[in-house]
Amino acid sequence: FADLDQELSDFLVLTSVPDSFTPRLASRLIGGAPAAGLIEQLIRLNVLISRNRDEPGWYHYHPLLREFLYARLKERGDAAVESLEKVTAEWFAAEQEHRLALTHATRSHDAQSMSLILRQCGMQLVLMGHACEVISATAGLPHSVLAEPSVQLLIASARLARGDASTAAALLESSPPWPGDEGSAAVRQWRKGLELHIAVRRGGLTDALDRLELALDEV
Repeated sequence: FADLDQELSDFLVLTSVPDSFTPRLASRLIGGAPAAGLIEQLIRLNVLISRNRDEPGWYHYHPLLREFLYARLKERGDAAVESLEKVTAEWFAAEQEHRLALTHATRSHDAQSMSLILRQCGMQLVLMGHACEVISATAGLPHSVLAEPSVQLLIASARLARGDASTAAALLESSPPWPGDEGSAAVRQWRKGLELHIAVRRGGLTDALDRLELALDEV
């Protein structure tokens, strides 16, 4: 590592944040400069490894080397680490890699980034069976974000997916239907769906249908 020039050593340190990366992600991590040439140099030096034949264009470091590089990155301070974690989270979110996006957003300790990723990916993660990760991530959000109706619905969805219908119901009761910007048709349908799922789990489906003014054929 000490024998490498500054450009290569910086590349190694800055790209140690994700487990693996593409040239496009590497370019984002190093500030927008082209990454392909540096990747080719590191492959020739046997430093960088292609992930596998089924996914060409993805690269990673040996786990021990990555651990060393990430420790070097931490020496630059928390702000440097958290900024790169945020960049990585946003890149994976754009690529529909929801779980990786949430993992890096949580590591960034950036409430705004975590909130954004949860809005983009949270419900998909719940449906994919990662409700626990969503619940853990929401625990790190500030109270002002947690109080938002859409975030309350996401937490209720995650709790319901974990089999905790009572907590999900309590969350809905504490966040009554709202007027204004967040009362979109999609969010209203989301809430109705949650109330119906809770009624199926806890009983009272007929009352729920009457209250929501829904007919069974509509549902």
